[in-house]
Amino acid sequence: MWWWWALSSINVARAGFGSDGRIRQVEYALRASARGGLVVAVEAADGALVAAKIEDEGPVTNLRDDRDLKISEIAPNLALGTAGMAGDARHLASRGRFVAVEHWFKFGECPPARRVARGLAEHALSFSGSPLAAEEPRYRTARPMGVSALLAGVDRDGAAVYSISPGGDTRRWRAAAVGNQASAAEQALEDELRHCGTSTWTLDDAQRAVVRVMQRVAVQAAQPALSSDSLRIMLVRQPPPRTPSQTYDADTYDDGWFSPRAASCYALTKDEIDELLRLRNTAPPQPSV
Repeated sequence: MWWWWALSSINVARAGFGSDGRIRQVEYALRASARGGLVVAVEAADGALVAAKIEDEGPVTNLRDDRDLKISEIAPNLALGTAGMAGDARHLASRGRFVAVEHWFKFGECPPARRVARGLAEHALSFSGSPLAAEEPRYRTARPMGVSALLAGVDRDGAAVYSISPGGDTRRWRAAAVGNQASAAEQALEDELRHCGTSTWTLDDAQRAVVRVMQRVAVQAAQPALSSDSLRIMLVRQPPPRTPSQTYDADTYDDGWFSPRAASCYALTKDEIDELLRLRNTAPPQPSV
């Protein structure tokens, strides 16, 4: 019976551990996310950024709107970069916005990056066969999400970068990469960090470093050079300093969603990316002695 042999050659048990202690379906989801375009996130002294490489498969893809959905603004202080299946990426971004708005309604402030990262990780865990799926019957027969994500944000504790995996794991990093050639990108990021730590890195320094890293990975993988059509960068900037005042000003002291005291996301334009690519060979700052 050929169909029995076909089923036996693919492990479809979603919630079961193998004899070697591994969950095969989660590993398949990790492989699916590793096929997506490279995404890099870095935290700096005055904010954080997410950069994504768009895989161009031909002139038809230039007409697709989801080319620019590799990076999504989750909240004014949070940006999410995804690598993997586009449908799962859109779903994860929508869930992130729900978690962010829920926190804002409860506490009246922009959500901390750690809170949203944990919310996304728990949501991904519910698809991977965990006991959380018992609370959501619609997730019992769902496959794991084939997407990995990097969340860059700014909150009361400063800039932060978190990774979210299909297995529900979340970790904080100074710099991280997911997607195609992620290992090579992380090695290049470590080389950049040896020159100067993120404590003295500004967003301008981080932008040039990320472009150097992604260009280096493209050369090593014999891929086309970066251009403004294949690169997207979103910055998350720290809010401006608070100016002391003798009178109460709601616009100045409000830490709400779009107040002057809130952080802000900004997507670089094509002209700004072209200028950044021209300046990518600028020497990185040297560590102070």
